[in-house]
Amino acid sequence: MDKEYGVLINGKHTGTDYHLKWMAPFTIESPKVKRKTIDVPFGNGILDLTAFITGNDAKYDNREMQFNFECEGDYTQWDIVTMKIKNDLHGRLCPIIPDTRPDWVYYGMVEVQTGKEILDAPYDVVITVDADPYKYERYSSLEPWVWDTFCFEDGIIREYKDLDVNGSMTLLIPGRRKKVVPVMDCSVAMTLEYGGRTYHLPAGRSKLLDLQLGEGEHFLTFRGNGKVSVDYRGASL
Repeated sequence: MDKEYGVLINGKHTGTDYHLKWMAPFTIESPKVKRKTIDVPFGNGILDLTAFITGNDAKYDNREMQFNFECEGDYTQWDIVTMKIKNDLHGRLCPIIPDTRPDWVYYGMVEVQTGKEILDAPYDVVITVDADPYKYERYSSLEPWVWDTFCFEDGIIREYKDLDVNGSMTLLIPGRRKKVVPVMDCSVAMTLEYGGRTYHLPAGRSKLLDLQLGEGEHFLTFRGNGKVSVDYRGASL
């Protein structure tokens, strides 16, 4: 028997909590690229300044997600269930985790639309999300990762908590598409070497705003004597 898929929204599952049956279509749009163009009078095409302005680091509008469901029940049952769904989700900024990829989480504003036209027919529930253009790894590098949600195709195990620095320690961070500024938490003051530069890290939590880790492998070398934790959560399109 095929698995009955659903969506976990703000901690509530469409199947186990609301007893909704997932129907087609299931849509997660690609976010639209923000572009800056200039029309060239009497010339061919347009002048695209996007890469020049962003440094070839594209920026995006929000993406739209839509999930369609149906459920059995008369008008009273329809009103009871859909009222609960709307009170729980409608107009709320929520984390969204589809069962198809439980290792990723989307964030967005949720809207719920419902309808029932015929007494004996199932009622419809349509959930739309105005979502952040990126999806994020479900767990940060400081949280324990879970085998049940790990994807062996493209998953990355991140264990960057309480790392020992005895003189020096090099940490490899595989980056994702979005550039992310990690948070460093040092037990004592130490230095960080990355990209040919040396940074001074104080004891406690700190950020280096010009240390933005995007796609590729990043080697961070810490020097000192103590422990360091690196809070990093990758994000992808």
